[in-house]
Parts: sequence; structure tokens; C-alpha cells
Amino acid sequence: MSLFSLINTYQRFCLFGHENIDGDCVGSMLALGDVLTAMGKEVSYHTPIKPSMYFDFLPTVSRISHTFDYPTGDVCLIFLDFTPYSRIGGFTKGYETYFDSHYKLVIDHHPDPRQRGNVELKDTTASSNCEWLYELLMQDEQLACLITPDVATYLLM
Repeated sequence: MSLFSLINTYQRFCLFGHENIDGDCVGSMLALGDVLTAMGKEVSYHTPIKPSMYFDFLPTVSRISHTFDYPTGDVCLIFLDFTPYSRIGGFTKGYETYFDSHYKLVIDHHPDPRQRGNVELKDTTASSNCEWLYELLMQDEQLACLITPDVATYLLM
């Protein structure tokens, strides 16, 4: 199943980055978020700890919230650059069942035998999650054409 067909079945997305978010995770979140928004999707961005001020040069980094309101209804959760719930511990304390009851897509380049997603798109040979996300986007013509200069900048993080 392609990334396009997976995301085309949902309208609402919550993108998650890990605690102590780094450039690879910030770039993955903002790049995928822009692509989803260009597809007309509703997107929210979450990480347990506010991104460092070092990322303030990115005009849309303020989209990333360090809070999470547990939405109801049909929503797809996307974990970027991590697999285990422990990497978003600030959101999961006592709420693991919430995450388990929603459709989850994991896009990651780290080796981890624990499966958390309904679908996991992993490439442990990729040097970064941004590299892996770029490869996934380029596999589908409909997604590749949504790589704008801003998305390219995020993927270079």
C-alpha cells in the first residue's frame, strides 16, 4: 500500500514528534504536514516538549504544539521519527489505550522491534527520517508534485 492511498482515506491527522525534538523530526513533521494540507487535509502537530528556539528560523515551526487535546472521531495518528510510546511520554501517561484505539501510521528510520502502528513504513538504511520521507513522497507522482520549496527546506533539516 502506498503512502498516498494510506493518507487518502483520512481527513484528519495528528502528527507526533518525539520528546527533545531534533531537526530531523521537525523537518519530517512540517514537510508531511504541508503535503497533507496541500491535499486539503486537517493537520495538527504535537511534541511533548516545545521545539528549541534554534528552529525559530522556520516560519511554520510555531504550528508544533507541546500540548495535545485528545480528539474524538475519525483521526489518523502519524508518528514521525520514532516508534515507542516512551518517546512521547508526556502524552501517553495513562493514555496508551487512547493511542491504541486509533489508526496509527509510523514513518521511521530507527530499528525497533516493537510495533506501534497499524502500518509501519520503516527504512533502517536511511540516514534520516527526512531522507526516508522524501523517498516515500517520490514513490507517488501525486505526492511528489506537492514538494514545494518549503517542503524541500524542511526535508533538508
